[in-house]
Amino acid sequence: MIEIVFYTINKYIGHMIYQASDAGHCMYVHLFGALFGLFASRMNLKTFHRTHPQQARTYQSDIWTIIGTLFLWICFPSFNAAFSTEMLRQRALINTLFALLASTLSTFIFTVFVSTDGKFGVTHAQNAVLAGGVAISATASTICHPWVSLVIGVVAGMLAVFSIEYKQKCILDKAGFHDTRFVLSLHAVPAFFGAIMSMVVSGMATENSIGKLNLYQAYPAMTPDDSTNDTLIHSWVRMGKVNFSDGRSGGDQARYQMYTLLTTMLISIIGGAITGLLLSFKWCDMPTAENAFDDGDQWAVAEEGMASFEAYIPVPHAVEMVERSVVAEDTVELKKNEMTNEEEIEEVKKDGNGTTPIESDH
Repeated sequence: MIEIVFYTINKYIGHMIYQASDAGHCMYVHLFGALFGLFASRMNLKTFHRTHPQQARTYQSDIWTIIGTLFLWICFPSFNAAFSTEMLRQRALINTLFALLASTLSTFIFTVFVSTDGKFGVTHAQNAVLAGGVAISATASTICHPWVSLVIGVVAGMLAVFSIEYKQKCILDKAGFHDTRFVLSLHAVPAFFGAIMSMVVSGMATENSIGKLNLYQAYPAMTPDDSTNDTLIHSWVRMGKVNFSDGRSGGDQARYQMYTLLTTMLISIIGGAITGLLLSFKWCDMPTAENAFDDGDQWAVAEEGMASFEAYIPVPHAVEMVERSVVAEDTVELKKNEMTNEEEIEEVKKDGNGTTPIESDH
């Protein structure tokens, strides 16, 4: 609830006051959420958070995380293009796909460089392959050349890999942060890079580079005011495609993109610190060392090992399934015994020459 309040305030300032362009919510979601969570954990950090055995990786957890990564990879283009309009939506889909492909390739290249044994790192594959989708989210609808998306994806993947590999001992441990799911590497670092790129792209955006209508839909504040003599703009306003605005230049828009980046960082850090401070009070009943990283206090979970039938299947059906299993096992055992008896009878029927009765008749 607290995070939603700070998120709404930040987006109102960036979207309504600064009129920044962030179609894929690079700053509003990725950067804001990452910094908010990191500073909330910093204010509520306990000694056992880093050494608790429950947060250790397992083969099963790595497999499930890879499956989740695949779903995110597939859905990322739609997420970045959801708030764009008309031609900008198609451009956002294509640019996001290019950036994801580039960050995936970059991840598997650089993970070998940082590995001590020359193998692919599963943690890098779970996180860094998505960095391109995060970094391109602010500019996905305004980039016109595929090579730009590919470069952004390659750099984002590289930054994510090196961040995953070295952030723990270089940044988080010294600063006292706790990052269980690499939000700094997957969201904060690529989003910061994507925000910087949004300043560059907006500063270079012109009517000739991305098209007049696309320019004013992507950067509403760059639309001229109602004193313009451009009849085409007046017709677009009557059709509801654009609205009259201040007529900003590309440089002014880049400056407001920077204001949005700084405001997002400030509000997320302050909001996260306040939330973490509130969670540190005893009345919040936070998990202790005995039940940390365990869902058993809030969820009805199965015991370690084989899951209970009763937890997922009605009792009559569970009993029927158990009975069928027992009958099947008995049937298999009976067939094995019959086969053994038949083999023994054949051995007895053999004569001294090792031939069966049928062979001796011939």
